[in-house]
Amino acid sequence: MKTIKRNKGERGLAVIMTVLTMMIALPLVGLAFDVGILYMIRGKLYQAVDAAALAGARALGTGPDGPTQRSNAQTAATKYFNSNYPAGFWGTISVNFPTPTVDDTTVPNYRTVTTSASIVAPLYFLRMLGQNTAVVAASSQAGRRDALVMLVLDRSSSMTTAFQGSTARAIMKTDAAQFVSTF
Repeated sequence: MKTIKRNKGERGLAVIMTVLTMMIALPLVGLAFDVGILYMIRGKLYQAVDAAALAGARALGTGPDGPTQRSNAQTAATKYFNSNYPAGFWGTISVNFPTPTVDDTTVPNYRTVTTSASIVAPLYFLRMLGQNTAVVAASSQAGRRDALVMLVLDRSSSMTTAFQGSTARAIMKTDAAQFVSTF
């Protein structure tokens, strides 16, 4: 068996190189871990604010007048946000979801619901560098165009002819009433 002779200056070089490599590699792995968790939290937060904005825009059609519709939109948006972002998701704290804003004056016949939220997310490996938490924020906006639906009914004498045990006019009236009741 052949032995390898080393010079005095070469002894312990592997240990020094390993320590230096670890001093660089471990913080990078920790940073990657923390950033990965922050991206996952951010994705969930965006999902929740998007769902809230869409639900709010959809609720703008419910209610007899503007103030009621705005209130319904804000209530629906808050409900959907709370349903889609669970409390304490991945250790997050301080969930801030302000009342959604409804803009119905900027563009005629077009209304928008804007939602935003922020949370405080914990950091795990970056605590070694003195950073314990990070703030993650997201916002979303959904719009709804008001539609003007016009229903034109034919009242001519041709509508008085018998059709399937009734007159075409009677069938038309029933169908028109059913159509209007869906709105």
